[in-house]
Amino acid sequence: MDQAISFKEVSYLYQPDTPFESKALDQVSFDVDNGDFIALVGHTGSGKSTLIQQINGLLLPTSGFAKINDIILNAKTAIKQVYELRKRVGIVFQQPETQLFEETVEKDIVFGPRNFGVPAAELHQLAINSIKQVGLDAKLLNRSPFDLSGGQMRRVAIAGVLASKPDVLVLDEPTAGLDPKGQLDIMNLVKSLNQKDNVTVVLVTHQMEIVAKFAKQVVVLNHGQLAFKGTPRELFKNQDLLTKMSLTAPETVQFNDQLKATGINLGGFPLTPAELTAELLNKINFKMSDDNE
Repeated sequence: MDQAISFKEVSYLYQPDTPFESKALDQVSFDVDNGDFIALVGHTGSGKSTLIQQINGLLLPTSGFAKINDIILNAKTAIKQVYELRKRVGIVFQQPETQLFEETVEKDIVFGPRNFGVPAAELHQLAINSIKQVGLDAKLLNRSPFDLSGGQMRRVAIAGVLASKPDVLVLDEPTAGLDPKGQLDIMNLVKSLNQKDNVTVVLVTHQMEIVAKFAKQVVVLNHGQLAFKGTPRELFKNQDLLTKMSLTAPETVQFNDQLKATGINLGGFPLTPAELTAELLNKINFKMSDDNE
């Protein structure tokens, strides 16, 4: 499968050659396939924010290189290439609704495409398509973004990123500050973009339940270095790594461990509530069938 993202021994220094020099990334290497959904996790200061800024050229590697589709980013990458990259990689920062600033929802959504040279005649239809893509009514286009609910504002901010039709979508804690329903709505939206539109997703999150339910792959950073890359199931089965990285297993995994401690072994390794429910029902039905014999 073709790779959407490839990091090869990427290092990044803040304030190099000064007394305040610090290494945020240290020879990080990993690949992300086209259409993949990858979660990026790690404690505060592990290098997550620095890494995602490398994906759309906000920061360039001090050494090593990153290849995003067919664009190579290194210390000498030209601004023209970075500009082209930003048409293909959309990044949604924490609480993106705070970045809304235009007088109408439509103007906010088309701000990026307008600056990327999309003809004015196409912008209105693009706004309609983008707002529908995030599950909002096109009637909101003439409203002020500041009259919307928090969840709607976040969807508008995401619609503004999607309007540029990125191949890669990077989201930094997109559910932060939302209630459980709002979190689920946003994550189902991201899942739909990944599955239906084949958008490659890189998700930064500290919520392990989200990692378990939505991610196909997980990258764990620790002090700027790659500590793990694999599936959520592989990660959460590795208790030694979780302890070392100060990561907490999803509540489903913790509940399963508690059942085992009381002598109830479901037999599998349920990651999500749906998997746990299926395992429990299977156990109950098996027990009932034994009792009826």
